[in-house]
Amino acid sequence: MNLARLAIPVVYLALTTQADAACKAGSFARCAINGQQGTMECLDNGKFTPCEPGAKGGTGPVLTGPITPNPYVGDANDTRTILADADIFYSAYFGMSDDEEVAYINKSFAETWKGSSPPYWEYGRRTSALVQIYDLLAPLDPARAGKYLERLRRIASALLANRDDYLKIPPHNSHPVDFFRKRTMPAWGAYTEDRDGRWNTDPVTAGLFTYAMAAFARRVADSAVLSAKYGADAIRFTTAALETYGAFLPEQHLAPQDPYAYFTVPLGYRLLACKNSHACENYRAVAGRPISYNENLSMMKALAEIALASDSRLYRASADGRSPMRLFLGTDQAPLLIAKNFTYFDRHLSPKKLSDGTPIFEWNHQEPLPRIQDTAHASFELGSLAVLLDEKIRLNALLANHRHTEQVALSTPLFVRFANTFLRKIWHYDYSDQQALHNVLSENVDGSGYLGTDQGKSANWECAGWIPLAQFDRWIWIRCRDATFHDPGFLREDNHAALLRYRQFL
Repeated sequence: MNLARLAIPVVYLALTTQADAACKAGSFARCAINGQQGTMECLDNGKFTPCEPGAKGGTGPVLTGPITPNPYVGDANDTRTILADADIFYSAYFGMSDDEEVAYINKSFAETWKGSSPPYWEYGRRTSALVQIYDLLAPLDPARAGKYLERLRRIASALLANRDDYLKIPPHNSHPVDFFRKRTMPAWGAYTEDRDGRWNTDPVTAGLFTYAMAAFARRVADSAVLSAKYGADAIRFTTAALETYGAFLPEQHLAPQDPYAYFTVPLGYRLLACKNSHACENYRAVAGRPISYNENLSMMKALAEIALASDSRLYRASADGRSPMRLFLGTDQAPLLIAKNFTYFDRHLSPKKLSDGTPIFEWNHQEPLPRIQDTAHASFELGSLAVLLDEKIRLNALLANHRHTEQVALSTPLFVRFANTFLRKIWHYDYSDQQALHNVLSENVDGSGYLGTDQGKSANWECAGWIPLAQFDRWIWIRCRDATFHDPGFLREDNHAALLRYRQFL
């Protein structure tokens, strides 16, 4: 692979400016168009080609320009290399100032009343990446790590300031009302095309933004030094996260005698008109049923951090933490929901064996819709499970303290099966066809959706959630690096951060 041709973002520019900018022939640049991430190639005339849509992605800050020095993630994992690679990472994706980042978030929300959506998935990726690099750096260089934590704080604060119960939109300068829940939710909504264009909030998007607040709060609460500096923010974010969780309780299925727990699709979706929208028809068909696995796990990922933050000495000693209801939701109900929701997901995986006896998994996107799960959503699910794994011991201690017999039952054999699925079904190196693209990821977890000569069909962007499986098989890390640094490159902040965070298992 020619790494000199790999171009990764560093500056935020409009597409019109980017397309007209002079460039070096043979180089590539990342761009975004029509809700998709794409790639432009620089031709001999020194100008970029039009942005060609590539893998599905968001239209967050458009990033262009090469990283200097080279962003390639090598095998070395000594402290000096880790710090140098972290600096490259930060300059690549967080080159704007804290104030500029906040201004971008505010602008995104200020335009939701026009029909655009908040940058849900972009900031899900960005905040998860910040957390991973913070965790990597904190024991090595607290000062460097502090830069990541401060950016996370600023992002979380901006997200909270734009929550529906704080945000006011035209034409009446009032808080938006969720059409299906008939009230203003302490969550983040938008006019949703596949829900008849009505203002709608979701647990999945709430989980994305709540995670930023909860992850910050938990890390601050775990440190006396950080608590002295950021304690007020950690308390504020913990309370806000519990408010968001509490708003979705009417859709939470958590019954004493049922081993499964999950959030359900609003019953109001039964009345959707769904004019020429298959996605809308799917929502209507499952009204009152469990939401998809990745949507549930988005909230479980956030709740894992919320549970530990709310159980901290910092929060319990605060005025907010003296509320019996908040403590019940955070330290008792949230861990129980997590344990039972993982059991629900686990029981809907389909264990299979390859011809040589290798155990793998296949699973669908949602019960009861018979759609095989795609690699992108599966990556998000695995990334959420990685957070639960990190917090498993403490969550299980909380469950035991509250006399629950349930446990967050993540196990090594489970993750080994997922690793085998990636290595044997999703990742491809087509030895039979020399014209095919090598190191390509299939679109779906059963290996379908692979076209070796069609780069647009690959899921190479979507390695971030699979990379934590390197804890169980180091070849996951190697193959994800192969797929991510595939010419012209599929590097994004989430998979870049994961490669750095989990390189230790190589």
